[in-house]
Amino acid sequence: MGDDLLAAVATGVLHVCAVAVIVAPFLWLAARISHKPALAPDAGRLLASAALIYLVSIVVLHLPRVGFFAGLIWNWQNKILLFGLLCALVSVWPRVRTAVGFNRPTPYWWFPVAAITLGAFGLHLLVGPVAVVPVTTETFLFQAIVPGLDEELLFRGVLFGLLMLAVSAARDTWSPQTVLVVAATSLLFGIAHGVSVDHAFTVVVEPGAIFFTGVTGAILGWVRVHTASIWPAILLHNGINLALVASVAALQ
Repeated sequence: MGDDLLAAVATGVLHVCAVAVIVAPFLWLAARISHKPALAPDAGRLLASAALIYLVSIVVLHLPRVGFFAGLIWNWQNKILLFGLLCALVSVWPRVRTAVGFNRPTPYWWFPVAAITLGAFGLHLLVGPVAVVPVTTETFLFQAIVPGLDEELLFRGVLFGLLMLAVSAARDTWSPQTVLVVAATSLLFGIAHGVSVDHAFTVVVEPGAIFFTGVTGAILGWVRVHTASIWPAILLHNGINLALVASVAALQ
């Protein structure tokens, strides 16, 4: 258990450092283009909070599963636990609660959600699924309910909100700074799914996972900004995951 948690901490630190190194030059460039300060006055505290929240989230997801949850295929226990912890955090931090996007989405928000979900299903049928997943009742239920809750609340909710507050001139409309925030959260989303530190403290890199989940993160980020709400991103995330499972089932 100790090695698992140490590896999880090392993984989280590696993710945060990688994103910081990659994004920093673009943040400087965005400031030069807009002729405005790159960061808000309290950006240091906000960015440190974002990094700490991410590290804790990674550790929570790697906690040992117990009882009923230990026998399940998917990580219901820790993902539901993370969702609950993030909800508690948002409830006691009003500034972040406002930035997360728990508000009514713009009109016709359902169109990109439906179109992208159907498009993902069709693409999987055309070129083949990007991953192999077990086609079981548990898989369908898990992908229909869970991933969009904790992952969207973390990436397109809390982290997105903190970065938007930290980056000067970033708003829920498109600007160079907003594009940078979407890019940073998408990059972290991809790295989170494709880079890890194993029990031997060896870095494991899966380029395909980084690419596909990074692109998915960018799409979800676009939906988050376009609809001015986190709710469509949650639904779309689960829809994309269900499209993968459905395509695997259809091609069997």
